[in-house]
Amino acid sequence: MSKYLNIKLLRDLRRYASQFVAVFLMALLSVLIYTGLEGAWNGLNKQLNDYAVETNLADIWVTTTGPDEALSEAIASLDGVSDVEEVSFLRATATDHDNTSLEVEVLGDRASDISRPVVTEGSSPTPKSDGIWLAAPFAEDKGIEVGDSIDLVLGAQAHSFTVGGIYYSSEKLYYTGTPSLVAPEHGLYSYALLPEGELAELPAPPPSTTVLRVATQPNDDLQDQIVAIAGDSLIRVTDRASNDAVSTAFDRVDQIRNLSVLFSFIFVLLAILAMYTSTRRLVDMQTREIAALKSQGFSARSIGTHFAMYGLAAGGLGALIGLLAAPVISTYVLSTQQTMLSMPNWSIGYTFIPLVVLGVVVLVCVLGAYLAARPALRGIPAEQLRPGIARGRHIFLERVRGLWERTSFGSRWAWRDSGTNPARFGMGIIAVAGSLMLLFAGFGMADSMNGQVESSFFEENTYTARAALSPSADLDELDALAPSGQQVQQLVVRTDSSDDFDRVVTVLDDGDYVHLETLDGNPADLNIVAVTESTADRLGISVGGTVQVTLPAGAGTIDLPIGEVIKGSAPQGFTMSRETWEDLGQEFAPTTLLVGEGTSLSELRERPDVSSVLTLETQRTNASDMVTDLGGIFMLIRVFAILLAIIVLYSLGALAFTERVRDYATLKVLGFTGRNLRVLASRENVVATVLGVLVGVPAGYWFLGLYVGTFSTARLEYTAQISLISIGIATLIAVFFSMLTTILLGRRIKRVDMVSALKGIE
Repeated sequence: MSKYLNIKLLRDLRRYASQFVAVFLMALLSVLIYTGLEGAWNGLNKQLNDYAVETNLADIWVTTTGPDEALSEAIASLDGVSDVEEVSFLRATATDHDNTSLEVEVLGDRASDISRPVVTEGSSPTPKSDGIWLAAPFAEDKGIEVGDSIDLVLGAQAHSFTVGGIYYSSEKLYYTGTPSLVAPEHGLYSYALLPEGELAELPAPPPSTTVLRVATQPNDDLQDQIVAIAGDSLIRVTDRASNDAVSTAFDRVDQIRNLSVLFSFIFVLLAILAMYTSTRRLVDMQTREIAALKSQGFSARSIGTHFAMYGLAAGGLGALIGLLAAPVISTYVLSTQQTMLSMPNWSIGYTFIPLVVLGVVVLVCVLGAYLAARPALRGIPAEQLRPGIARGRHIFLERVRGLWERTSFGSRWAWRDSGTNPARFGMGIIAVAGSLMLLFAGFGMADSMNGQVESSFFEENTYTARAALSPSADLDELDALAPSGQQVQQLVVRTDSSDDFDRVVTVLDDGDYVHLETLDGNPADLNIVAVTESTADRLGISVGGTVQVTLPAGAGTIDLPIGEVIKGSAPQGFTMSRETWEDLGQEFAPTTLLVGEGTSLSELRERPDVSSVLTLETQRTNASDMVTDLGGIFMLIRVFAILLAIIVLYSLGALAFTERVRDYATLKVLGFTGRNLRVLASRENVVATVLGVLVGVPAGYWFLGLYVGTFSTARLEYTAQISLISIGIATLIAVFFSMLTTILLGRRIKRVDMVSALKGIE
């Protein structure tokens, strides 16, 4: 007997193919969006981990005031530590390449095994090699090749080096070179590798920073032990989770993974609606056929299994095609990260989870089809072969005195029909709300990031450029060069209690280039200590409390009395005036000079006590470019949201038409015109759309908050924002496609045949 049901299945799939387009597409999209995003994040995760293993990436970095062999030995003796290497870093300026600032690692005998470089062109460097090895992103940006020469200024000394090779460093996955940039800018800040032998040719050794690379097993207490051992020589301790140049790359894996889970959940939920409504529509159209099958001896179980096969066929085919098409999405999403992360190899990769998702989607489709068919399996054939008469019931509006009597007969039918089909009505609301949630995410994430750019580089900061100062900077000469400049001191501190991330203390001298606001929008009072909102939340700090911070280089600890909480995305930490800082017993030692339009930037760049000059316009462009790089992902979400709205809303509208076709025919006989029927048919859709918007807007804000939260870190905080224009566009898209289904169904109402719809079953 199953043979005949299989023949019927194939015939119905051909005959009612349009009925299953929604199921096919929702299953396809459900698998496609998860698998496509997984291919990107899992491929990135695998490449990052392989890269870390290949280069023996350090687990902890200890920045100190200078070489200290005793400290290296003390750290090496700690439990779990397998190796410690000491390395020096110099600051250099590429004078023949737009004054790019380079962090130059000195390759010595004691720096060869941890965080090994990956050379892609040229020979492998040794401590006695000739030349300099440049970062691949910098060389590509400037068009530099092996064998070319490059002019550098190290300290106050100019020297020309031959390029011996091009390489990548696993420590510089997301290297910005300065906290003032939110994304890498390889043409402005980069890194290089210089063999120790090359320094012998310089008249005097340039100033350097010492970093200890530590290879260790996981140990939660190790950083605290290192802090205790290092004492006054310690500047900073970071690990893979708190080193910005490393952690940002691994955080991006978690961000894309969270997106795949968030969006797949919504699509799988709506796939259930699509499958249920499509099969329900088919069952309503085949009531007589079900009765005929039962009268011929087919069991309810076999008929239920037969209808479940519709879900298997439509959902399974869609899920399979979604799985096969996923590499296209994976490759596209991964390509959006290549301008920000520096790695030698890129590839997509998958786990077994997409197969589980495929199985869940197919199971959902099969179960939805079976549940939709189940009510029709309970009746007896004789009753099912009679013309169907729906059993009516009172709805809430009928109990409202005076209102029901003043309602027209057509409107009474429309509201009673909707009230007696709450599941269909509720699914319409969910469909509109779900579409709005995705649209809010697609539009709102771009608005949130652009809002951060607007607040940071148009409102909070109004300087023309910021100059990074060396410790020996001549402040009197700088005052003469930039009389309207504002001096700023920034230093990285450890907090107690800590979340394992360092914070920045910003001290502002007199000036008018930085404008901060409290949470209620009032100007910040910098004569008291202010803390950024994200730092306050992460550390549990409140106004009136005190937080202890440990200053770098053995400068001791101080207690900061928190006077207010301010807005701010970066840097995260504490801000105060120079007077407040000095009242705390600290010396003001500026590290940055903010200047306006009247200052000559070329003169600033030529000064030996100015290590780099960064314009506000460059910072703004850098942040905007990062938003543009991620814009492809946001556009993808918008497209999926629009497809979701079209598929689910039309599927629900088609179900409503199927259930009402006899009612439409009856109303036509009673004299209702086609226009009257279209107005009546649209009322449920309009109300469902309005309620969907009312539910979807707050749900969209909530979902946007989750989405934005995946991109926020301890270093950079984004606040969920969506403009009124974006809200309007998102709402119009959802409403437009909801109303479009009404228009399309209105054309079907016009073609209703009264005779065939109302005739009895012979």
